[in-house]
Amino acid sequence: MASSGRAAPGVLPCGVSGSYPTARRFDARRSVAALPSRGQELTASRATVLPMDLIDTFVRADQGIADAVARVGDAWSATLPPVFATDPPAREVHDAVAHLARDEAWIPALLAGRTLADVGTDAFDGHLLGDDPAAAFGRLAVRAQEAARGIPDLGAPVHCSFGDCSTEEYLWQLVVARTLGAEALTAAVGTARVVDDALAAAVLTGLAPRAELWRSVGILRPAVAPAGPAPRDELLALAGGTVTVECPT
Repeated sequence: MASSGRAAPGVLPCGVSGSYPTARRFDARRSVAALPSRGQELTASRATVLPMDLIDTFVRADQGIADAVARVGDAWSATLPPVFATDPPAREVHDAVAHLARDEAWIPALLAGRTLADVGTDAFDGHLLGDDPAAAFGRLAVRAQEAARGIPDLGAPVHCSFGDCSTEEYLWQLVVARTLGAEALTAAVGTARVVDDALAAAVLTGLAPRAELWRSVGILRPAVAPAGPAPRDELLALAGGTVTVECPT
């Protein structure tokens, strides 16, 4: 895992930033020992989310974060609140999206079964967003979604920076991170939400059997009471509460 605060590909749910700041992240290599093996991974979700449904849910969640990035407009210096327990208290939107872009760039290679060593750990370092961050991120999202549509086996290993996990588990991590990240991003820049109740319900199906495990290894914030009965309310509550942005005084 990167030690410089750069985005670390394939880390457990990483919020919109795609990284764990060095001083704040949990020890993923040690914590991964507590996670289920590829043959035992939280199979409760499989009764209600079929393989093609999971791929479709990833595509929708990934497009959601891409749509949220496209709506930033001129608000790249806005403050992004923390999404996960591992996130810093505040980040500028541009910095957070730049980290997410590196995470997004890794998806096709990781889904193809390649290792960080195969690709080169610095392969996607540098300024990926260029002069048009929204367009650049959109191109990365298209490639990630195309890679997901071509997945032949959800049981195949993905070689993440913290160790191996199944493709299924990797996709659920991405789904949750992108959905909650999209909520945080639209809240930070004051644009319309991109996560509807249909997507929220699908994501909730994947997060529910994983939430306490992820909370126990320091990823999720404590759960709160839902603000309402809608799937989006339940999802945000399970992940630690509605995303809000404090106005400076």
